Amino acid sequence: MNDKEVIRLLMFPYAGGSGLYYSHWSKYLDNHIKMIPIELPGRGLRFKEPLCDDMNETIEHIWDSVKVEIVQGKYALFGYCVGTLIVYELFKRIRQENLPEPSHCFLCAHPAPDVPRKGKAMSETTEEELIDEWIRGSRISRGELEKKSYLKSVYEVWKTDCAMIDKYCFKGEKEKFNCNITLVNGRQETLFTQAEQESWRLFCTAECKNILVDGAHDFMKTNEKALIDIINIEI
Repeated sequence: MNDKEVIRLLMFPYAGGSGLYYSHWSKYLDNHIKMIPIELPGRGLRFKEPLCDDMNETIEHIWDSVKVEIVQGKYALFGYCVGTLIVYELFKRIRQENLPEPSHCFLCAHPAPDVPRKGKAMSETTEEELIDEWIRGSRISRGELEKKSYLKSVYEVWKTDCAMIDKYCFKGEKEKFNCNITLVNGRQETLFTQAEQESWRLFCTAECKNILVDGAHDFMKTNEKALIDIINIEI
């Protein structure tokens, strides 16, 4: 019997993703975990809204839906890829407004916000290069992309999120989480080094551990069960 205290798990999507991706996780998360996917503008249930490539504006767009959840009791935050940066900026807003802070954070597949970005910036990358990169990461063929209109819309979401990462600029002092942080990363990750992934340790005053699972940058899709099992254990 699970007698753990009920906890809300606010979940933020990866680059190009939607909160709807997490919908089926409710079947596998322990009963005491109440899953709260947070949707960003221009996708999922908010597909009619314009996409947003600015981090500060994104926080404004989701603030009301986040605030109503975090004042109701114990909660944790989950971010994957660009979602980790959203979690950090959201945490700053939560602290600024003296609201209850998270009891745990899951940060997956992305370095801390002060780690310099590598590779070409969006502004220096051609549309053709962007499409090629998206095809490699999503495992979609160029033929499928050209034939299926919904894939083009997914690509536009991904491109917008990449632009948000490109424009994001870490400023000021590190705001440190007072809760435990669980980092989850793929053993076969090629975009970031292990040292870069573990840079979140400097943003935490409590325990921060890095758990490696089989998979590359997209391990959430290729090794989903391992990630869900970690969440069930940690909270």
